[in-house]
Amino acid sequence: MRRVGYLGVFVDLPAPWIIGFVVAVMGLVACLATRQPVALAGIITFMEVDGLVPVVAANRSG
Repeated sequence: MRRVGYLGVFVDLPAPWIIGFVVAVMGLVACLATRQPVALAGIITFMEVDGLVPVVAANRSG
């Protein structure tokens, strides 16, 4: 039977299942770790665009 590293010693599952589980867990952790910075970047971008719209509108009108 083929084992997948250290985790394969403790669980008796096929290698693709173990690999899929590890990738999913690591992806979840990465999403949780990047959620706050991405949200902050989105808020800052919105504030920048919100500040530029009146400048562009004032430049077009006058």
